[in-house]
Amino acid sequence: MKTVRSWLLLTLIVLSSCNRQTKTSNGCFISIDEAYEKSFISKENVLCIATHYNNRDYTDDKQITTCQLDEDIIRDIKQSHLSRIKKQVSNPSISDVEISNFFGIYGDCIALTINDKYLYCDPIVYEYYAIDGIVFENLIKGYPSGLEIWKKA
Repeated sequence: MKTVRSWLLLTLIVLSSCNRQTKTSNGCFISIDEAYEKSFISKENVLCIATHYNNRDYTDDKQITTCQLDEDIIRDIKQSHLSRIKKQVSNPSISDVEISNFFGIYGDCIALTINDKYLYCDPIVYEYYAIDGIVFENLIKGYPSGLEIWKKA
C-alpha cells in the first residue's frame, strides 16, 4: 500500500509541474488520458499508440519510428525531462536520459517512454487499461519507464 501511495505522490508531483515546465522548455509531459481528454490526440491516435504499445515486445519500435524524430526534437524531449527532475537530482545530464520506446508522432504530441539513471520506483502495471474502449495491455503509466505524451509547446 505504501508503494501505491508513493507512486501516486510522485505522479502528482510530476504532472503538477507540467504547467511550470512549459515556461522553461519547448514541451511538457502529460498522460495519455489527459492528451485524449483535452483533444490533443484523437481516438484513432490512441488506437495507433495502443497497437504499437501492445506489440512492443514483438517489434523493434525504435527501428520503425525513431527515424521520424530529428535531433532537435530528441534534445527538447530530453531537456523537458531534465527540467522536471532537477529539483530531485543535482546536476542531471542529458546524456543520462534515453527515449526507451517511441510510439509515434501525433500532431504536436509524441508518444514515448523515457528513462534516466537517476530516479526509480516500482511501477504500477495495469494488466488491462482502457481509454474510450481501446485496451492497453500491461500498461505502465508515467515516469519512470511508463507511457507518456510529450506535447510540444
